[in-house]
Amino acid sequence: MAATSNVKLVKLCVSDNSVRDDPCTRCDCRPMWCIDCMAKWFASRQDQAHPETWLGSKCTCPMCRSRFCVLDVCQLRPFNTS
Repeated sequence: MAATSNVKLVKLCVSDNSVRDDPCTRCDCRPMWCIDCMAKWFASRQDQAHPETWLGSKCTCPMCRSRFCVLDVCQLRPFNTS
């Protein structure tokens, strides 16, 4: 059974003009990932020798390659059909 898509990348972090290296960018992809898969994707693209830096790091969207940080991962509310 496939997991339900429950996260979307939405640029929520505040851009810091003093830090110009790799700013987060807008992702227009539709929600296609569950939180577990997105977490595995993010973790697999971080420096495995320094997990203490992961929360301040960035990664690219699996589809469009827009850069995002953990602040940009938004959990979607379940759709209630009743």
